[in-house]
Amino acid sequence: MLSVIAAVLTVATAMFIPQRVDDRIGLSVVRCGYPVAFITQDFSRLDPPSFPQFYCCCPSLEDPCAISWIAFLLSWLIVFIAVLGVYTARQHLIRK
Repeated sequence: MLSVIAAVLTVATAMFIPQRVDDRIGLSVVRCGYPVAFITQDFSRLDPPSFPQFYCCCPSLEDPCAISWIAFLLSWLIVFIAVLGVYTARQHLIRK
């Protein structure tokens, strides 16, 4: 169960934490995911009126993306360790 929670949180970081883009060149390489960026998405089709702009990565047919599975697994592992630590601390406090 904890591994599923960690996976959901890891995916949510890419979809809900916006990334800052400072110029047109940056639109073609928006890296999302936390703690390690694991999705790279190309928003170069967009024409924002000014910069900086903030974008969240969400796989779609309109904006090509690439997923680094090794980076995803590393992010998942870090989040899993954090979730496990919180769970263990909570269990420890409940027993006292």
